[in-house]
Amino acid sequence: MGGGASLFAGNRFKTYGSTVNKDDRWQKFLQTFDVAYNHAGKFFVSFNRMDKVAVGDITFKKFCETYDVQLESYNIVKRFFLLEDGDTDNTGEPLIYFQQYVIKIYDFCTMSEDNIVEWMFNLFDVDGGGILCHNEFRELCRCVRGEAAATPGTREHKETAILIKELDRNLDNEVSLEEFFEAVKIAPNMFKALFALRIKLRNDILGEKWWRVASEKRAAKKKKQVPWQVYMTGGTYQRPTAPERVKKITKVNGAARVANAQVRSVTVARKANQEVMRDFRKRSEVKNEKSEGFLSKSKSTKW
Repeated sequence: MGGGASLFAGNRFKTYGSTVNKDDRWQKFLQTFDVAYNHAGKFFVSFNRMDKVAVGDITFKKFCETYDVQLESYNIVKRFFLLEDGDTDNTGEPLIYFQQYVIKIYDFCTMSEDNIVEWMFNLFDVDGGGILCHNEFRELCRCVRGEAAATPGTREHKETAILIKELDRNLDNEVSLEEFFEAVKIAPNMFKALFALRIKLRNDILGEKWWRVASEKRAAKKKKQVPWQVYMTGGTYQRPTAPERVKKITKVNGAARVANAQVRSVTVARKANQEVMRDFRKRSEVKNEKSEGFLSKSKSTKW
């Protein structure tokens, strides 16, 4: 097995250009949202820090570790960034591939705070009726604030109950979008971790100034479009399948495994040879003792 460089020879995920090559959907996304090709390439720097073996995707767990996604916002971030039909690795961990990474971050970082709040409301408004029942609102709070918000007796659970009581003044056991916006004003810390992640991503990738301009461009568009939907309907590009990814990882990790196996096999062989040699010496010594007795007797005779 060759060295590390040979493992990546011809790897299509080693550079930004080769990763998006022949992806007509990618071009559609860039054109629709006025994102320069080289600016989008800046995302590859941050992505590549996580995709160190250049397989074209990263685990959601790695993304959360890199950007220090807080526990209280984990479930909301997961719902925003992951695809319903997304791939997983061989341990079941959800994967994010490069184009998905860029488009989801673009969407998240160019939305206004009001848009993000409305998106969260719609996410939990399962039937699309424009209202959240108390259970749906509690589930939203659980995703934003963690399991404690849904655990009776905890401070977070009590605060959620107080918030519901404060919002539902007409006692209809429902929370409208207007009331939900009021909740954000009453409890601004509810989304603190989520907005902190947004700031962190903007600062790390391209900088606050670029994102401010990109947000203004998006807001100025007459036709409101969802970036991921634009990408998915922009062409016929087929992203790499999970088996191809597993094959690449196996190839990369295989070098270390084979090397270790070779060391182990050599060690085992040496031990086996040593055992054989010890056994051979013992048998030889016994044989020599017998031979010496025979020879000593033979020497006393005349041949």
